Amino acid sequence: MPKVRSLTEKKATLALAKQRANSSGRFRTTPIPNTIKHITSLPKSAVIFKCAASQFWQFRVHLQGRYLKRSTQQTDETKAKRKAALLYAAMLQNMHDDDIGTRRVSHKDTLQICANSLFEKQTQLIANGELSKHKVKTETYVFNSHIKPFFSQYKLKDIDAEALEAFKMHLAQKGLAKATQKNYVDIISKILQEAVKKHYINSVPQMPRIRQDDNPRGYFDTDEYRQLWQAANKQLNKPYHFVSASGKPYRKITITAECKELILFMRNTFIRPTDIKQLKHGDIYVVQKDDMKLLELRHGTTKRHKNYMASTPHAHRHYTLITERRKAAGFGADTDYVFMPHILNRDYALKELARQFTAILHITGLKTDKHGKERTLYSLRHTAIVTALRLGIPNQLIASNARTSTAMIDRFYGTHINSALEMGKHIFETYDAVERFHAERKAKLKAAAAHAEKP
Repeated sequence: MPKVRSLTEKKATLALAKQRANSSGRFRTTPIPNTIKHITSLPKSAVIFKCAASQFWQFRVHLQGRYLKRSTQQTDETKAKRKAALLYAAMLQNMHDDDIGTRRVSHKDTLQICANSLFEKQTQLIANGELSKHKVKTETYVFNSHIKPFFSQYKLKDIDAEALEAFKMHLAQKGLAKATQKNYVDIISKILQEAVKKHYINSVPQMPRIRQDDNPRGYFDTDEYRQLWQAANKQLNKPYHFVSASGKPYRKITITAECKELILFMRNTFIRPTDIKQLKHGDIYVVQKDDMKLLELRHGTTKRHKNYMASTPHAHRHYTLITERRKAAGFGADTDYVFMPHILNRDYALKELARQFTAILHITGLKTDKHGKERTLYSLRHTAIVTALRLGIPNQLIASNARTSTAMIDRFYGTHINSALEMGKHIFETYDAVERFHAERKAKLKAAAAHAEKP
């Protein structure tokens, strides 16, 4: 009968085997687990670590499909991290400076190498706050799922205008929207530009043109907006089941008080949904003039815009109620998030809010507008901007306040006020104001004349 060893004996045996391996030279360069330190300003794969073979901190990073290691020649952790950043920069420079004569890669690997180089540089832009992490993640997915498979049989030098036109037709045949097609073509264009920088090709071929029609998001008129927040209030603490096209439930959520709060807050602050997840109480200031109070949002830069954002007067009242509820729940400090403060994963917090809002859209039958345009959480910001336009606030002020451009206001928001009904309303109001001005002027002149005739 075989002898049964205890767990303690097994651990002792493994430890002895590891000690023997280390003493014989094997695993001496393996990172010691509790010494591995990530470097926040570099890609996730970039770490420094200690190993048995050296007194110095070692640097390791994943580049061009493999791990590269270098010694920092530093025993101090802080100095080692600084040296690691310099080593990483040198690696990127070498990747850029290498010409085609010094590389020995197959034509299938070349496109991947250029894409890797582009994404590594974009990772640096993320660290500097110049690029969205989500954007890079999306572009990496597009490359792996759509661009790489299509061009797998092409040599890089053979990707010409005709091949790119074929790629465009391939995307159209898959039923992708024109905006999506353009995004995919833009990504392959950037990869080819990277190929030029690395001297794989001499120039970027002519890219196919994709005509796009502006497709402004749906918004809510006054009655629809009222339906939204009233429905959110009525459905408080009630479950909602999302159902597939076949009628099978696939997700269950509960409508919380934060759904109504979000509807009222977004409609009156012009804020983007993506900013909601990072908005903290310390980012919100109250501005007062006479008896009127506004909110001023001073959250971080978004889409390269960092202007403060002024709310409508209604937002102050809504935010006051929100802070009262948060403090009652143990939140509400300057460092706490305004919405879903109990959820540390902020991407998940935003998804939860968006799902609740989508449920309200389904309940009220407002998922699409009368023109068939889809409505999302973003439509609340759209509603705030359209309402400001209707109030006659200049486009430049609205654009600056909403952290966008006047071109975007004209293209995607002004379309809602160009109808004959809106023009007629504007004409009536303008002419009414002119008539009132002249009537008041005549009345003043008549009163002055009557006063002058008195003895």
